[in-house]
Formats: sequence, structure tokens, C-alpha cells
Amino acid sequence: MRLFLGLLALATAYAWQEGGQEFSHFSQVMGAERVYRVYLPPAYEQSQKRYPVVYWLHGYEQSSVREQHTNEFRKFVAAHDAIVVDFGPVETTGEFPLYFPELVEQVDQKLRTVSDREHRAITGYSTGGFLAQWTAAKFPDLVASASGLAATKEAPVGPKGFEADCNLDDLDYAGVSRAWPLNAAEALAFHMGAFAAPAPKPAVFSHADPYPNFSVWGWEAASDRRQPGFTVLDGVSSRGFHASVREWLPGGAALANVKLSLETPLRMYPAGSAHPVTYVHLPDGKVRRSVQKADAQGRLSFDLDGGEYEVGISAEAAVVVSGYEVADAAWATAGQPVKLRVKFWNVGAARSGTLPIEWQSPSAGVKFENASSRLFGLGPGESVTLPVTFTADAPAAVRIVAVDGANRMPVDVPLFPPAGPAKNFLIADGRPLEAFQHGTQKTDVMLGEGNGDGFAAPGESFAILLPDGDSFRVAELFTNDACVDNAVRLSDAGLRYSVPRILPECEPGHRVQMLARVEMPDHTERYSAIEFPVWYRNGEKK
Repeated sequence: MRLFLGLLALATAYAWQEGGQEFSHFSQVMGAERVYRVYLPPAYEQSQKRYPVVYWLHGYEQSSVREQHTNEFRKFVAAHDAIVVDFGPVETTGEFPLYFPELVEQVDQKLRTVSDREHRAITGYSTGGFLAQWTAAKFPDLVASASGLAATKEAPVGPKGFEADCNLDDLDYAGVSRAWPLNAAEALAFHMGAFAAPAPKPAVFSHADPYPNFSVWGWEAASDRRQPGFTVLDGVSSRGFHASVREWLPGGAALANVKLSLETPLRMYPAGSAHPVTYVHLPDGKVRRSVQKADAQGRLSFDLDGGEYEVGISAEAAVVVSGYEVADAAWATAGQPVKLRVKFWNVGAARSGTLPIEWQSPSAGVKFENASSRLFGLGPGESVTLPVTFTADAPAAVRIVAVDGANRMPVDVPLFPPAGPAKNFLIADGRPLEAFQHGTQKTDVMLGEGNGDGFAAPGESFAILLPDGDSFRVAELFTNDACVDNAVRLSDAGLRYSVPRILPECEPGHRVQMLARVEMPDHTERYSAIEFPVWYRNGEKK
């Protein structure tokens, strides 16, 4: 017996040394037993100290990669007062992405953790790195830092049966420090630094979620959506929010047929207190007002459709930015002056005074032609546009902020690299054409809906094909042309392409300008400027 116990202790010590300590529990989310491994600092058993936690998401890595990461975990906890929790293999769709809060609860119950978001981090490798960053955007109230190693930036997410492609750059990470480390040691060191100086909870937040029902920062959202899409909340605070349900991020069509309900956090308002609420339906500018009372738990509830709304909760003036248009160009280009018309609304119940607006940007290299504007008074439910011009050297998503004292109103503007005119391209309007599919396979594809004459006429949808060697690739398209509905975007093996439509009321002869982007199998991108005339319907005089 003593020999058996000695061998058992030796085996346990060896397992501890090589692979951490294994825990398991029955997951209500997953409906199955789940296993995770814990790496503890040497002093854990002898102390009563509480420790921050780094959660590591693994995928289906090779054994040599897993061994390398395991060694880094052991080295890290040997030298730092922190715990590493390793779990997986990950899935980016279905129930697994919803498992993290349950795991956090389990770990906090079993181990002496510092159980606040400021001392909780998430990271991972490959697909686990994608999901780590995505999880930080999904549950920013649970983690204050996120990183990813060798991580793809795009993957399908959401419920099984109506998954949607998601790019990490299209999500909001306010309140979360982020990094893209080169190895596990660098990732773990980054998170130790984040524990020492955690990102604060944002006063105003934004969130995009592929799941119909979710909670974030205490807000509850529920919808009857049963198709791919995202519920998008922007500028959320006790004074209001911007809401929509979209087919894809960032600019997919709004799903107005969806019913959306939102509820504020507990005790956000005094129980029974009355609040004027202003609803602006942004596509047509229609304004509706009501007075709503907080329930016994201090919450307000809002019933909307999936269209685009600006909602104000204020008896005073409440000036917000709802969006922008690019003027004198079909898209914004890095290194060239970008002229915007920024739309302001007063979604409060009182008239606003004249406001001095200062234009600022946290993005590097942004220069304003004139950094000051004046916004004259707006009545409740009134709107106005203000012009602003800026330049930025690098192609990126640039954040422009209209500042009125403590009120900061951001808009994000994608800047594209300069693009020369396409020397050769095809318009697919319902005719079969050869193109690359699944990255490298040449096949005949039928794209668009029209008469198949190779031109884009009013009422027709189409795709743009750009040459690549002896075949073509379908392009993702960008434009602000009022004649073009560019809300349909599809994906082939993760490579995006657009199928826009010429609006029926568009006059033949109108010249359409678009930016075409083709993503290559090696993830490099090619840009070309496209220009073509709107053609005539069959039977019309040319």
C-alpha cells in the first residue's frame, strides 16, 4: 500500500510538473462535462493570497506547440503571482463562445482568485487567439486585457444554423487593453502589466453581438432574429444609445423586420422615476416621444424594430452624432483631404444652446483643416450637418471626435489606400463567368441578377470581377453613390465580395464610382478604382 501511495504521489507530482492540475465540472451551457487545466504559483498552497488569472484558449495545435506553451505556463507561474487556466479546444460558433462566464464562475469558486475584471485576462493561440480577442469584446465586463498569438482576424461566429462572418477590427474594445504578441511568454508578460495598470470601465460603450439574446455591462438585449446578423449598440449610457440589427458588420443592411427589446441595468434610475424618451428613426428622420417610468428595480425598457434608431433619455438637451457622409468623393482615401458632413441630432426634451465644437482624433497622424466649429441651437428632435475636413497619411479606421466639453461624440471613418483605375474588369449581372472560388479553384460562377449583358442597369444587381493571371477574382466594393444599394456582402472561404444593386430610380448614363478590393489567398489586398455608366434597360433608347 505504501509503495502504491508513493508511486501515486510520484505520478501526481509528474503530472503537476508537466501539465498543471486538471479540474472538471458539468457545464450547463455546453450540456456536457468540461475539463480545464490550472497552473498555480509555487506559493499558492502555503499562502492565503488571492491571484489574478490569465485564461488561455487552445485549439488543435500540434503536440510540439502545446508542449512549448505548457513549458511557458510553468515558467510564468514559477516567477509571477498569477494563475493560468488553459481550456479548449475552441469553437467560434454555437455554445462554446458562451461558455466563458460559466468557466470564470467555476474558477473563482474553486481557487483563490482576485475575482474582478481588472485582474482577469484572456489570450490564446491561432483560433484560440481569435476567440480570446472576440471574447473580450463579447464580455468586456469580465476581462480588462486580451491578446492573441498567430490569430486569424476573421472567423464565423454566432449560433449554429445562422453563423455570421466577423472581423475583429469591426468590434469595440473600450475598457480592454489589447496586444498581438509573438509568443506565449510575451503574451503572459503583457497581461501582468495590464494587471498592474488595468483599463478602466468606459463611461460610454459600444457593442456588436451575433447572438440574438445577450447582456453587456448590465444591459439586457433580446430579439426574435433567426438569421445571420448582429445587434449593434453604439454610444450607450444612461442618457441614451444608438441601436440597429444588421446583416453584417460594419455596414450591412438593417433588419427592420426583427423585434428588439433592450433593458437598462439594475438601479440605473431611481425606482418609479419618469424620464422623457426621444426615438429618432434615422432612415427617414421621423421622431417619436414618450415618458417612461423606471420599474421597481430602477430599469427602463425599450421595444424597437431592427432599423437604425437614435434614442435619447433626457429632460434636458442631448446632442449626439448619428453618422456622416463623405463629400466630393465616393470613398475616403489616405493622404488626401477627407471632407465629411457630420450629422448632429438633439435627442433630448429641451432646446440646446449654441455649442462650440472642437474636432479631435486619438488616431495617429490626423490633421484637421479647421479644428473648431459652431453648432447652433437645436430644438428637440431637430438635426443639422456640420462640415469637417481632415487628412491622415495611413490607411486605417480613423476615429474623429466632436468634443463639447465633457461630451465626446466619436465617428469612425475607414481610410483606404490610394488606388489607380482598373484597366480591365467585368460586370457580372446574371451571366456565368469563370472566377476563382475557395481561394484557388477556377470555376464558373453565376453572380448578380440581370439580363446578363455585362452592364449594370437600374434594378439589376451585379458583381465586379478583376483579373488575376488567367482568371478573375470577385471584389468587395465600397461607394457612397446614392444610386447604389451596397448592402449585400457575401463570403467565399473567408474572402469577402459584394453584390450591390443599381436602384430602380437611377437614371441611365449616371456614372458610378466604386473602390474594389480583392483579398488574395495569402491575405494581401489589391485595390482598384472602378468607374462605369448605369446602362439602359432592355428596350430603352440609348
